[in-house]
Amino acid sequence: MANILAVDDEKEILMIIKRALEKTGHRVTTVVSPLNIQENQFSNYDLILLDVMMPDMDGYECCRKIRGLVDCPIIFLTAKVMETDLITGLRVGGDDYITKPFGIGELRARGEAHLRRDHREKQNVFAISGLRFHLAAKEVYVEAELIEETELNEEQRVCSVSVQKSVADMERYLMILMDIIESEKENNLVFKDISFTTLMATIISDARLIAGQKNIRFTLIQESVPAIITVDETAIKRGLMNVISNAVVHTPTGGEILLNVSEKRKFLYFTVEDSGKGFSREEMKSALEPFYQGEKSRNSREHYGLGLYIVDNLVKNHGGSVKLFKSDKTGGAKVDIKIPVNHLLI
Repeated sequence: MANILAVDDEKEILMIIKRALEKTGHRVTTVVSPLNIQENQFSNYDLILLDVMMPDMDGYECCRKIRGLVDCPIIFLTAKVMETDLITGLRVGGDDYITKPFGIGELRARGEAHLRRDHREKQNVFAISGLRFHLAAKEVYVEAELIEETELNEEQRVCSVSVQKSVADMERYLMILMDIIESEKENNLVFKDISFTTLMATIISDARLIAGQKNIRFTLIQESVPAIITVDETAIKRGLMNVISNAVVHTPTGGEILLNVSEKRKFLYFTVEDSGKGFSREEMKSALEPFYQGEKSRNSREHYGLGLYIVDNLVKNHGGSVKLFKSDKTGGAKVDIKIPVNHLLI
């Protein structure tokens, strides 16, 4: 269990963070401004989530002030996706960034990855005068942040920042590859009877919080549904939230997302429709394939063309299927998910 600090001027986002991370056993403190916490208190935390755009003090300035006081990971939460903004975050001492709007799964996975790495480093690492000694690996590194403070020429400075950004991108990519490995392991799934109402209550609550980041209307249309279903609860939640999060990313601010849920002939049907640009014909044929990135309008650079592939694996391991369409209702994308009510009977 870790002590985590989240700083963001949007209370709705703080609610999402607190709820998501406390469910995994962490203690989460939330504040709406860096000025609401004394500088010496930042060192009490194992991980800091820091919004970039805040009125009193932006995240970059806050990070500059506290970086010398804390050695825990600092992850920026940002709606800015320009490379110059990301480079700025790394230069001032940030370890990573999560692009808004973000999904619950990404938030948890990114946070856990940094907590694990930080724990390993503190067990086997000590630093003296800007040199970091890795005892287990018998290696010595010069701190990337301290390199920025030395007299480097412009070419060396650009190279240093590029290395930091490449490492962050590589970590992001490796996390996605780990997701793929897990999604392909059918034997890892734990099927049990769960309340369908309880499952949907959690999904709808999380979905509306995420959609609220962009003032997107999220509407649930639920027809006849079973009381009990036999599924792997974690996998189903993850698959549906991946699709919904993707819909939020590609839906314009003030747009609309529909979730239709129904049961027909012992199968559950989940349909997610958004008012974004939608799938092209090529994407409807190929977007479920690994590493397919097709038209950039429907593929986040964060997912490397793997998000829908992971969803497809999770659903197939339940004996179900995923299909992609153009929505007649919203004009955007439409994702149909079909799974049996009781996986053990198929």
